[in-house]
Amino acid sequence: MKTYVIQIHSSDYSSWEIYDNSLGEPYTNIAGSVDIDPVKCRLFSRDTFFYEADVFTLDRSSIRAGETIAGVLILEQNKTFGRTKNKKRLLYRCIPNNRELPAFLVPYDPSVSFSKIQKNKYVTFVFDQWENTHPQGLLTNVIGDVDVLENYYEYQMFSKGLHTSMKDFTEKVRDAFRNTSVEAWVEKMREKYTLEDRTHRRDIFSIDGENCQDIDDAVSIRETGENIYTVSVYIANVALWIEALGAWPLFTDRVSTIYLPHQKYGMLPNLLSDDICSLREGRDRVAFATDIVISATDGCILSTSFHNVLIRVSKNYVYEEPSLRDNPVYTRMYELTRKISDINTSAELISFWMVKTNTVCGEHMKMNEVGIFRATEKNENIHAHAAIQQEWAGYSGKYVLYSTDVVHEVMKITHYIHITSPIRRLVDFLNQIAFVRLYLALSTESFNYLENWKSKMDSLNDSMRKIKKGQNESWLLYHFYKDPNIIGRNHYGRIVDKKMSGGIFKYSVYLAEYRLFTSFKTNEILEPSCVISFRLYLFESEHEVKRKVRIEMS
Repeated sequence: MKTYVIQIHSSDYSSWEIYDNSLGEPYTNIAGSVDIDPVKCRLFSRDTFFYEADVFTLDRSSIRAGETIAGVLILEQNKTFGRTKNKKRLLYRCIPNNRELPAFLVPYDPSVSFSKIQKNKYVTFVFDQWENTHPQGLLTNVIGDVDVLENYYEYQMFSKGLHTSMKDFTEKVRDAFRNTSVEAWVEKMREKYTLEDRTHRRDIFSIDGENCQDIDDAVSIRETGENIYTVSVYIANVALWIEALGAWPLFTDRVSTIYLPHQKYGMLPNLLSDDICSLREGRDRVAFATDIVISATDGCILSTSFHNVLIRVSKNYVYEEPSLRDNPVYTRMYELTRKISDINTSAELISFWMVKTNTVCGEHMKMNEVGIFRATEKNENIHAHAAIQQEWAGYSGKYVLYSTDVVHEVMKITHYIHITSPIRRLVDFLNQIAFVRLYLALSTESFNYLENWKSKMDSLNDSMRKIKKGQNESWLLYHFYKDPNIIGRNHYGRIVDKKMSGGIFKYSVYLAEYRLFTSFKTNEILEPSCVISFRLYLFESEHEVKRKVRIEMS
């Protein structure tokens, strides 16, 4: 029997289209012969159904199956819409963030306070039933009042499908260390995985942003010949920790740590990300080491090798910390890096060696025909602006499985991977699993976990795009509220990309002042890479369901 899918375009159900679902997504073949009323049939957008001989039968509905819906509970003016069946609770209107969904009615008990003025609230809810005019839902979480900016940030996490519970994962980690110390676990891992012991070395240090707790990487340098140096880049060995803990089934679908103005949402439980896996000074830590033997004369890499190691970081520095200059190991590394690259700061030094590590690891994985690679296209509009080009590549690139023709156009590297941030980014963690498996016999569970994600690359890329967009929107909103003069002055942005739809141009813009990307629409033709003066405005939809900073040419 043929199945169909409905796409509803507006919450009032004034516009919709029905597609033949037999070919799957994307839906292109409109089924004009199917004549149904989605309201009478109680259909939600993207529901699938059977229709034969004028008989309608529902097939699948993600909303009815319990999908979490983010929305705004309307409490202002205390307008209610009847009561629940048992007459005990009042029903209030709830507006979903998804404009394809209709308004719901949900039961709610307003709290009694000194103020009689009720404020609308950001909430999450699930479907309950649809027997009358409006579907009804049940609240699962009351985030808070809509006039509190931090509540909006969290609401955005739910509305973009990025909020995941860490409860089970966190409990598993806590249980593992309840009766066994970290040191005891490390000793078990040293013996089981034959870790090379480098804890005696005093030249290992890290440099990160201020107040950084989830320290992924550290570095060291040794002179191993005349004008020959071995630079070692140490990456937190998350793969071995998850293997030792047997925590593969507990990983959530969060593909990256999310950094919002009010809070960090970790990819891992805090106990792992900020402590046990983090390369904190003075503590024995399990790491993955890339040793790069390099000539100081011409910057030529003479050899590379890879090791599972045990290290003890001597010092966690902050970028541009004055005491860095007093560290002879840092000075030696800075001088070497200056000979082979145009760097000026400690942040640029660390960035150089992370890129170098990603590159040499990518080449090694290419030789073994495994891994997830970074694919980007060079943006000719900003080819003369290397820093913006690199940020745009991070914003717009995508991840792909190994093939012979993967190219990172921005860096002119044929096979480039991300592997230096396994605490913060899923792709790096997946690549670390694949890399470690080249040297160690890990469990079947690790293999299944890796293969499962390899089959979901589209989902991974989609989630990464949502995170980047959500972070950009939230930080721009934060700056808007933080700076009282932001509306009254001009802001300058560089055009980095252009797309056309329906006779209107959509331009992507880089606002250097905030190091953020945003976009605007116009029918004007603008020169690529030109710098434009903009004004910033706050857009708020009715009931503050959506809130966004928009830019217009001034």
